Order: sequence, then structure tokens, then C-alpha cells
Amino acid sequence: FVDWMATFDLDPYKGASIEVFVPDLRVKNNNTGEWSYHIQTSIDNAGPGDLIIVTPGTYYENVVVNQIGLTLEAQYDEVVIIDAQDSGCAITVSKNSVTIRGFNITNSFEWADPFNSSGIKVLSNSNIIENNRVTESYVGILLETADSNMIVGNYIDEVDYGIFLTKSSSNSINSNTIHSANEADIVFHHYGRDSGS
Repeated sequence: FVDWMATFDLDPYKGASIEVFVPDLRVKNNNTGEWSYHIQTSIDNAGPGDLIIVTPGTYYENVVVNQIGLTLEAQYDEVVIIDAQDSGCAITVSKNSVTIRGFNITNSFEWADPFNSSGIKVLSNSNIIENNRVTESYVGILLETADSNMIVGNYIDEVDYGIFLTKSSSNSINSNTIHSANEADIVFHHYGRDSGS
């Protein structure tokens, strides 16, 4: 697999060698011991139920958690930043029984659309989203056709909508702080089955 790549041009007038900086590997699969540079690479190489530890730094990625039972955890709360650079959702959870814990998520505002501009977008069931900080996004946390999830201890600020639920039921939303939401703190969308959330 390719985790990090850079292309360099060698100038023959400046000598026969070139100095290359290779960044440190900073994402660890705790089950296999394998290190990678990008969060997505580690997820793509993970097995069901693996624990991925992300070390401090800023990650310019749009992460898709597509492995069942995966735990994606920041090594230290609030110093692991996932910056979506206003190009869509920072984290999308598409498989069941996933845990997302301890991240600082920002810049998920592609346009005024909750389905494409959410800090954390959950499309599956029985997940735990806890102790994350979501800022500067259109929606902090979106649950779409997502049932029996736990959304707990998250801090959401500088968003239009704090937590947005549509076609979702039996979700537990506890002990979250929504500091500044321009439109609404929590929305139960009128379309679909949103009773019981």
C-alpha cells in the first residue's frame, strides 16, 4: 500500500543527490502493531474490532470508517485534529459498532447541506461517538438512518446545527455541550422515522 508519497526532480547541475524528508508514521493499529501516516490507510488495513490510536497532530483528511467494530481513538483529547478543509464530512461512520473518541474535528462546511457538511456523519447502528470537539462545520454530528447509537460528552461550537437526526431512532444523546449553533442545538428532521431518538 502507499501511505505517503512525494515526487522530486533531480537537478543535475546541483549534484547527483537530493535530500528527502519522510514524515514520521503517526497512526498505530494497536492490534497488529502496524504504523501508518494517514488515518484512512490504517482504517483500510484494519480488521474487525481493531483499535487504532492516532497520535497528536493535524490530519487533513475526510475519514470513512468502513470496518465493523473499529475503535478510532485520539491518543490525547483535543490535540488530535481532523481538518476536512471545507471539502465534506471530516468523519463518516458507515459500519456498525464503531467507536470514535477524543478528536478535535473542524472545517466540515462544504456548503449548507447537512448530508455533505457534517463534522461526524453516522450512517450505521450501535456506534459510540464520545468526547469529541466539533467546530466550524455546518452540522456538528449527523445521524442519518442510524439507530441505537450513543452520542455522549461531545463539545460542539461554531456550527449551524449541533446534532441533526433524520430517519433515526432509539439513539441516546447525553451530556453533550452545544455552545454556539446558529440555527438549532438539536434537530429531529421531519422526514422519515425519527420518533424515539
